[in-house]
Amino acid sequence: MIRKILTLLAAAAAIFAATVTAVVAAAMALYALTVDNFGPAGAAAIVALAAALVPLALALFFLVKAKEKPPLEEQSLVQRLFEAAKQRPIIATGALAAASVLAVRNPRILTMVLTTLMASKPPRPK
Repeated sequence: MIRKILTLLAAAAAIFAATVTAVVAAAMALYALTVDNFGPAGAAAIVALAAALVPLALALFFLVKAKEKPPLEEQSLVQRLFEAAKQRPIIATGALAAASVLAVRNPRILTMVLTTLMASKPPRPK
């Protein structure tokens, strides 16, 4: 078990080292290509701009990917409730306060609702 973990860590370290080497080589190549036209300061600024744009592009890609939501019929009841709470936070806060008062007065209702929400759905035929 420990041997497998150490092997995975060594592989991750090797991938990281290769990635860092590739990034540094790309930065040096970009600098060498632009230093004649823009001078040392301009070439350094272009390399810095490129270094800032790559993570920005990755972040935008993952942000767009994260916003893709499954169709409504594929979402569970809990996911739909959280989505509704995000869209209407004041109404969600009021509903939470009402549910809290109801739960304090009758804990059996809270138990029943939680059991219903946490119950797994049977798989849908495809």
